[in-house]
Amino acid sequence: MRRSGLVSARELRVRIKEAVRQIVDEMFGMSVEEAEQRLRSLAQHGEGDDLFKAALVYKLNELVESGITGGQKGCTEEQLNQVLVNLRKGAPQVASTVRKELKELQKRLPRRGGPGRGSILSDTEKRQACDLIASRIKCGQNKKISDIFKCVSGTFATAGKQVSERTIKRIWENRLALYDD
Repeated sequence: MRRSGLVSARELRVRIKEAVRQIVDEMFGMSVEEAEQRLRSLAQHGEGDDLFKAALVYKLNELVESGITGGQKGCTEEQLNQVLVNLRKGAPQVASTVRKELKELQKRLPRRGGPGRGSILSDTEKRQACDLIASRIKCGQNKKISDIFKCVSGTFATAGKQVSERTIKRIWENRLALYDD
């Protein structure tokens, strides 16, 4: 503190930075050091909310570090205290705004892939389709393989299962996997 009652720019930066760190710690329940430590360990073998939270706390700290510049002029102790009180008073609003923005961000992120579309035919039906194709090839009833796929597709259609020729073709091409079990 200077003789004139002003707080130095350096002291101003240090005290505001400490106040913001405390606010971030309270908001997320994690100190900057703890966030840094978790980031290191989770980056190697983890994922999920803990990683995201640690990254957020660490990033907020970086922003605070780079954003507090403290102008050329100092300020009085009263002015500094007023700024710190306003910071702490605004923290709940910042927390709720951050949470809302994070929810919006989460909605825009790509979701994890699921099991995909279910198969139209069961493995038993697929084997049956392969047997039908094989018997038609043996009998030589149809000259073209595409006609055989069409015929087998029609057989399933009469049984109430709508299966395309292309699906029958894929089943035929992957028939070895059906019989490996």
